[in-house]
Order: sequence, then C-alpha cells, then structure tokens
Amino acid sequence: MNVHRLEDMVRGWFGGDFEPTVYRTSDVEVAVKTYAAGDAEERHVHKVATELTAVVSGRVRMDGVEAPSDVQRELLALQSHTVHHLALIAVLLRAQGRLPPAGFGVSPSTLRHWQELHSVAP
Repeated sequence: MNVHRLEDMVRGWFGGDFEPTVYRTSDVEVAVKTYAAGDAEERHVHKVATELTAVVSGRVRMDGVEAPSDVQRELLALQSHTVHHLALIAVLLRAQGRLPPAGFGVSPSTLRHWQELHSVAP
C-alpha cells in the first residue's frame, strides 16, 4: 500500500498527467480543493483530459453557470440513479422469467409508503 498526503500535492491536485501525482492518467484530472468565499481561478479549458468537479458544500460559478450543492444532495442523486439502474435490472430479470428480490429497484420512499399502507411489494 502506498500512502500519500494531500499536503504534498500541488493545490490539491492528486490525479492526472502531472507531478506530483497519486495516480497518473491522461484521462481525467482529480483534486480536493477548498475555497473561501470570493476565491477565483482563471477560466481554463482542458484539451486532453476531462476535469470532474463535485461541489461538497456551498456553491460555485463555473463558465457563467452557478451550481449549488452539498454532500447530501449529491448522495441523494446517486441513490436515485442507482435505484433507476436496479429497476431496469428488475425488468430484465422478469423478462427472463426470474423474480428479483422484493423491493429490488424500488426507491426507499416508495418502500416506506408501502409499509405505511401495509401493502406487499409487487
């Protein structure tokens, strides 16, 4: 196991085609960054790699677009998207004559609603 310290990276960047790096790749650039209100970086465009940005808390304006976010919002979006994929898998299983487990591919809020109604999941 290799141990790296974020403090040893340049401005939080730890994945990409640069030094120092934890993971060298020309596909993406990854960083953990903290900004104070009013901080700014110059506009830039990546010609080779894709920069992925996840706003953990607060809001950011990038290329003229404001994106508010927080960890809870991002996790809820991930959960919803995962349930969507599980629902598609359930459809495919049923098309093959196989029954998925009860509640598989059903959102947690729907499962709670069913429980409140004392219903049985289809």
